[in-house]
Amino acid sequence: METNKLPLKLRKPEATAFPQAGAPAAPAKRLLPRLGKPAHAASPQAGAPAAPAQSPPPVPVPVRAAPDIGTLTLTVRIRPRLVLALRRATAARRETRIVPYTQPAIVEEALARWLTAAGFFDEG
Repeated sequence: METNKLPLKLRKPEATAFPQAGAPAAPAKRLLPRLGKPAHAASPQAGAPAAPAQSPPPVPVPVRAAPDIGTLTLTVRIRPRLVLALRRATAARRETRIVPYTQPAIVEEALARWLTAAGFFDEG
């Protein structure tokens, strides 16, 4: 008979007891089986020095050019003084219709210039 289906009065004390502070914890059950060495793995011979494990060289990740169609959303946190300066620049440029005059356009142009100067972006 399963312990869980019994009324609380008839259950074993260890099945309903809460762990006590300072008491050793019961070992956790393993949910996944332990994986052993594959049968075809060669074991090192006695007396032979073990070769140091070497990781494979890193594989370069190809960089694909993203199409310049549409825009993507980017959320960043910047200092309050920069936000105020951006708002002042936007208002002043909007009055005189100097392009770029929107916040996204100003930020995009500034970021493109910085990335180009740092060698991460090519306008081509």
